[in-house]
Amino acid sequence: MHSRTKHIELWHHYIRKKIHKQSIEVEFIPSEYQ
Repeated sequence: MHSRTKHIELWHHYIRKKIHKQSIEVEFIPSEYQ
């Protein structure tokens, strides 16, 4: 596994934990506003 891939994987799990614990809130943003 490349170091960049590993970094993304770790970041993904970190965010998932925060969402699960409701430490952060995810909001949908339509593509025309991105």
